[in-house]
Amino acid sequence: MKKTATEFGEHQFDAIYPEGVQNHYWTCARNKIIANTLKRRGCLSGRILEVGCGKGIVVEYLRKRGFAVKGVDIANIVPRSAVREHVRTGIDAASLPHEERITYDTLLLLDVLEHLPTPENFLKQLCQDFPNVKCIVATVPARMELFSNWDELNGHYRRYDRNSVKKLVMDAGGCPRKITYFFHSLWLPARLSLLLKGGRAAKINPPHRRIAISLHHMLGLFFYAEYFLFPDLLPGTSLIFDICFPTSEKQL
Repeated sequence: MKKTATEFGEHQFDAIYPEGVQNHYWTCARNKIIANTLKRRGCLSGRILEVGCGKGIVVEYLRKRGFAVKGVDIANIVPRSAVREHVRTGIDAASLPHEERITYDTLLLLDVLEHLPTPENFLKQLCQDFPNVKCIVATVPARMELFSNWDELNGHYRRYDRNSVKKLVMDAGGCPRKITYFFHSLWLPARLSLLLKGGRAAKINPPHRRIAISLHHMLGLFFYAEYFLFPDLLPGTSLIFDICFPTSEKQL
């Protein structure tokens, strides 16, 4: 795993993940969906590493809920103070000590794979570098018809659908266990925005006032409930899936 042109710097993280973004409805809903997926996969008692964790927003959320999770990011940025001892930046995940890498049984790749030109090779390498990992949980932006200036700003190579996720995982030698769209209700507004405006807002405006934070948390709960109530096949603006790798593949 080598550094690529998609590696973010401090100024890019500040623009895309500004202070207070942990209270934005999108972050609130995604964090809940990630936590639910980890619980469903029986990861509450395991050791988890988030690869490409940024400043540690998800690490902070999950640790508060009892998950033994740490984070690593190749970008040389300053982690959030609440998780500074649990997040390492400016280092490749493969460069972590072997004695540590073999202790992890779950990896998180949260909106990481879309930044890579050959994500299947990245997954294969992760499988070799973390030989005891039983499960990888990943999220990616969904639906190429929604590819926009936002994706270009973030250095995305592509957006995914269920078929392309399945192909990616199988090309990497893995088995996709569940592939589910979420943020279903955002698909139509995002599509209309592209058709009518040709793009979307190039920054996130997180809430700061107490009432706005409360409203965002309520909206996050709506999107979390929607994740369970809407059919898996109904398009959304994001996908979440988990991967297992056969033991034989890890021994190659």
